Amino acid sequence: PTLDAVDAHPWYRGPYGGDRTEYAEYPSHANETHLNGQGVGLDKRALRGMKSFVYEGGHRVPFIASWPGHIKPNSVDNHLIVLEDLMATFAAILGVALPPQSAEDSYNILPYLEGTHSGPPIREYAVLSTFFGQPVLRKGKWVLAFHLGSSEQFTKELEPEPGGPKGQLYDLEADPGQTTNLWLKKPE
Repeated sequence: PTLDAVDAHPWYRGPYGGDRTEYAEYPSHANETHLNGQGVGLDKRALRGMKSFVYEGGHRVPFIASWPGHIKPNSVDNHLIVLEDLMATFAAILGVALPPQSAEDSYNILPYLEGTHSGPPIREYAVLSTFFGQPVLRKGKWVLAFHLGSSEQFTKELEPEPGGPKGQLYDLEADPGQTTNLWLKKPE
């Protein structure tokens, strides 16, 4: 039923104009509209960037899950998770222990899915990567990159100007479009 609802929305037509049976991919372009957990369109134009960019528009994508009896229908959780977290989560669901030194960066997000989590976030931060493999740190409302530019394919990286920022720091709560680099204003 969840995927049928996705197919029903006009924004979702897959890269070839078809439905999910052709090729299931959520649009990652910054000028498209996405469906949030309450069935309301989330306009990604407020977010800057596309896939593989340093910016949030290239990393923030919906995670849709359905598991009758475990995940409350139409529930929404806005905690930070990453793809790697699915390894520890599936191991927990299956009741198996992961081998030592495997999935070290994976966190069990089952409490989020089941709506039983309370307390501090399960994942305190995430290290994301750009097209060129440059790290981007996402922690709480902050995004930090130790380089300038978008890191998109077919662009060269920017060199810092004298007295200018050497990296990028954005407050996603105050500035979800990442238009104001706070690198020099928040050196701590």
